[in-house]
Amino acid sequence: MRWWMIVGLAAAALGAGSAQGGEIYTWTDESGQVHFSNVPSTDQRGARLGTADSVPPDELHAADAAPELSEEQQRFADRAARERSRMARELRAMDRQMKEIDERLAELGRARTAHAQGLAITGGLGTNAADYRSPEELALETEREELMKRRGEAREGVDKLKAEVNEKLGATPSWWIEP
Repeated sequence: MRWWMIVGLAAAALGAGSAQGGEIYTWTDESGQVHFSNVPSTDQRGARLGTADSVPPDELHAADAAPELSEEQQRFADRAARERSRMARELRAMDRQMKEIDERLAELGRARTAHAQGLAITGGLGTNAADYRSPEELALETEREELMKRRGEAREGVDKLKAEVNEKLGATPSWWIEP
C-alpha cells in the first residue's frame, strides 16, 4: 500500500514540475546572434525551441516590424544606448555606496546606543546617547546627503536622455531599460 502512495506522489511531483516549465523562444537578430527568452515578442523572429514554426522576417506584418532608422538616427541610438548603460552603472555604484554608508551608520548607531539604558556599574544611570553623534557619523551623514543629491541629478540626466531618445527616434526603443 505504501509504495502506491510513493508512486502517486512521485507522479504528481513530476506533473507539477512539467506544468511550471514555460515555453522557451529563440530568435536570431540582424547580426546573426541567437537570443533565448521565455517571453514571446513581435521583434523576436523565431519560434519555440525545438519547433519548426518560425516566422520568416519578410512575412512579418509591417506594424510588428521594428521601424527602420536612418543612419543618423542609428548613430544617435548607439550613442544613447552607451550613455544609458554608463548612467545605469553609475546609479548602481551610487546605490552600493549608499548601502555601505547606511550599514556603517546603523553599526555606529547600535554601538552608540548599546548601553544607553545604563550599566550596573553606574547604578543604572542612563544617557541620552541618541542625541549625540560621533564625528564619523556626522561625516557619513553629510556624505550620504551629498550622494543623494548626486543620485537625484543622475536620475534627472536619465530622464532627459530618455526624453531626447523619444523625441529623436519617435518612441522608446526596445533596448531602453530603466536604470
